[in-house]
Order: sequence, then structure tokens, then C-alpha cells
Amino acid sequence: MRFLENIIEVFFTIDIDTHDPQEVLRPLQSCSIPELDEVGASYEQVEVPEDGFYLALDTNYQRIFALFSNPYSLVFGTEIGQQVRHTTTENIHRYTLIQPPSLPHDQAPHHYKELIPLHPKQDPPPTSLYGVYHWGVWMKPDHENRPLIFTPDTTNPAARVQPQLQALFQSFGNITQVKSVLLGAIDREQRDLMRSTVSKLRSLQSSLWKTSPKECFALRTCSVNVFPRPHISSSDMDWAMLAALGNFGGGQFCIADLKRSISYPAGSIGGIRPGHLVHFARMWEGSRTCLVSTVPASLLSWVSNNPTPGSS
Repeated sequence: MRFLENIIEVFFTIDIDTHDPQEVLRPLQSCSIPELDEVGASYEQVEVPEDGFYLALDTNYQRIFALFSNPYSLVFGTEIGQQVRHTTTENIHRYTLIQPPSLPHDQAPHHYKELIPLHPKQDPPPTSLYGVYHWGVWMKPDHENRPLIFTPDTTNPAARVQPQLQALFQSFGNITQVKSVLLGAIDREQRDLMRSTVSKLRSLQSSLWKTSPKECFALRTCSVNVFPRPHISSSDMDWAMLAALGNFGGGQFCIADLKRSISYPAGSIGGIRPGHLVHFARMWEGSRTCLVSTVPASLLSWVSNNPTPGSS
């Protein structure tokens, strides 16, 4: 169905409450990056209209994925929206130069052999940079009654880097506002639950990761030039918000369960129910950063078990 410049699809074969994404994930786990790119190319290609959105619904008309092609202008207007997007991109880039990201821990070692020629070290930054940051709070599985753990990327950088990291977090306030507005449009009840959960995570170190008075995200994963392999994220609450930043071409967002390869240019922001849908990205040229904002599901249990929250 098409309404004006927006695209809405209903997937009558998907019931998100009973759907098993593991069946979709298994045959993709052994694929190489070029093979995954071919898989993505075989899916139906979706071009999200400029200044429009794409919305996927399951057979019960539950929202399962949404992508907004020009969200910054939608929230702030064209001029300020472009400035917010540019400033966020530049701030992340500057930080990567003084504190390069760590290699991802969730990819098999042999995959690095594929990635090296895709990101030649002789290329100038940011194209040559590669790795992942985790900023915010989380906790180890089955440790709901223990204090919160601040991620190493939040607390471990050298003292000389901390001012730049703090400035980076403060600069995320605008993009947090955009994501909060979009999440509220997709699923206001879940947005409010995430916001309520985060508000109860009181800590003397809250300034290290909170970016807004109405913060609704506790954890930000920032992937720099990392090709996300097919995965689900059952450790997060019901929605994750993904912002694509940088200067790149390609990088379509693939949802294997829906067999869709969706345009996802720099400046787009999407929301997905990550524990229910297998997703990955196709190959791209240039420099691509993906800033994913979530709330670990374990924090909801922790808040319930700790009426007077503490911190590590």
C-alpha cells in the first residue's frame, strides 16, 4: 500500500508473537560477506522516498520495522536538522581519531580476513577506521541483583580523553531527541516504558551517559565501518533505534524474515524489534557509522528488584 510519499507493507505470513527468527538465522550464519551481499540482492529492493517513511506491519497490523529517510529535518526543520546530522557525524569522527574503536568481539576471527581488503589501512580516516564502541550502562546476564556496570568504553578511556568523550555524549542530546520522537510515533507505550526505566537508573555518574533530561536509552552501540552480520538482539527491550551516518553509497538494510533490502542512506533513522527479526547490512563504499540506541532488557528487571538504585 502506498500513501503519498510513504510506503506501508503488511506481511500476512509473519505473526511477530509466534515467529521464530532462529529458523531464518541458521542458514545465513555461515555465509561470507560477499555471499550475504548476494542474498541481500535477491530480496525485493525497497527505495524509501525522500522525505518519506517505510513501515512494515505483521499480519495483526503490529508495527515491526520503520525507516524515516529525513528525520532530522522532520523534527528540527531543514536547516537545523542538517546541522544536527553534520555535527553528530563530525563529533564521532573526531573522537575516533583520538580513541580508535575496538575490534568487535562477536565476529569469528576468519571474518577479519574478509574485512581487511574492504577497509585498507592505507586509506585516510574515516574509511580506514574499523571497530565498535559501547557507551552507557549494562549488566552481566543473571546478575540482576548486582550493581549496574558501566561499559569499558564509558569509563576506561584515559583521563586526557574523558573531556572529549563527555563532549561527545552531550552532543548526542539532539539525536536522542530525534530518536525519542520517532520511537514515540512508532510505539509510544514502549518509548515511555524505556524512558521510565532509564529515569530510575540514578547514579552519580549519570552525566557519563545520559544525554537528555528525558533520556530513553541506556546503551549506545556505535559501529564504525563494521559490516553487521545476520543477527537478532534478544537482550534488548522491544525496540532499537538505528541512525546511519557518514559518507557512503550502498549499505542497504536487509530484513531476512521479510526478504526485503531497504535503502538506508546516511541521515536515515530506523526502528526495529531486534529480538524478532534477523537483520544485516549489504556492502557499501565509503565511511559508514551506525549509532544504535537501546535499553538492555535486564535493566527492567534490575529496576524492579532495586527500588533504590545504586551504581558500580
